[in-house]
Amino acid sequence: MLYPLKFPKFISRIFPMLISRIKTNNKEIFLTFDDGPNTEITPWVLEILKKNNAKATFFCTGENSNKNPEILQQIKTEGHSIGNHTYHHMDGWKTPPSLYIKEVELAQTALNKNDIHTRLFRPPYGRISPFLLKKLSKNHQIILWTYLVGDYSKHLSSQKVVEKLVRKLKPGDIIVLHDSPKSFSNLQYILPVLIKKLRNKGYQFKAINQ
Repeated sequence: MLYPLKFPKFISRIFPMLISRIKTNNKEIFLTFDDGPNTEITPWVLEILKKNNAKATFFCTGENSNKNPEILQQIKTEGHSIGNHTYHHMDGWKTPPSLYIKEVELAQTALNKNDIHTRLFRPPYGRISPFLLKKLSKNHQIILWTYLVGDYSKHLSSQKVVEKLVRKLKPGDIIVLHDSPKSFSNLQYILPVLIKKLRNKGYQFKAINQ
């Protein structure tokens, strides 16, 4: 698979409740990080963001939120947005709907007990059925992406991905990265270099409003 992978526009037209980019009149990019919080990688991400005065959105699993509440609080304290990513990172195409909804509720409980109240939700793998979409969109904003970077891929050329993103990105685009162990080797190059190159083009980095 070639990365970065762009989200198909026709799907957004069929299901307008799926948010794949943010409407804005400013030169703003929306960095997002899935699968944390992680004890080693998330603090590194936060440090890079802080050094660059950049804000982002973290889609956290309930399981990792319960394991690492102090990092969850750090994300919040430093002014980033936080969203629900199910409790155990469940696949919406393979999980029975009743169990999937329970997973979302459990993750929401994990966030709520840490005084984080959010309507943002991202389905793991971007997989969600029409039934679940209709059900969950009543209380959540379903956030997907404009570009999936693929930082978890062992075969990724980090340099080429950054070059492509810098050429292709437009204001309001949402980028998916991961604060997880399997992505860290690629992320260490991609995040600081991408921020620097986009800053040079006049972009700011914002969190998605929750």
